[in-house]
Amino acid sequence: MITAHEEIALLDNAYSKDIRDFADIHSGCRRGEILTWDWHDSVDLPKRFLKVRISKRVRNEIAYKYIPISETLYRMLLKRSRVMHISGKVFPMDRHDVRYAFDETVKKAG
Repeated sequence: MITAHEEIALLDNAYSKDIRDFADIHSGCRRGEILTWDWHDSVDLPKRFLKVRISKRVRNEIAYKYIPISETLYRMLLKRSRVMHISGKVFPMDRHDVRYAFDETVKKAG
């Protein structure tokens, strides 16, 4: 758990806009779950919810959770939706990209 001061330092020193948005989500989702968000299948801005495939499965069943979109997350998604990546992903990165960017952000933030 980080303090509010540490969170502000991280966001102010974000390696890229993608990682800043990624760090500012507050959805309760795991990194792997966030990286699967797709504009077509996962994000419903008018109804303000996310359909997220659960990364921790029981008995190899595919399951989904539905998460209400907070006002902060809504504003960020609305801004990102104006220029969508060709892949259709909300965050067109893999977990290694996220890890590298986060490590660089932490270094820069001190």
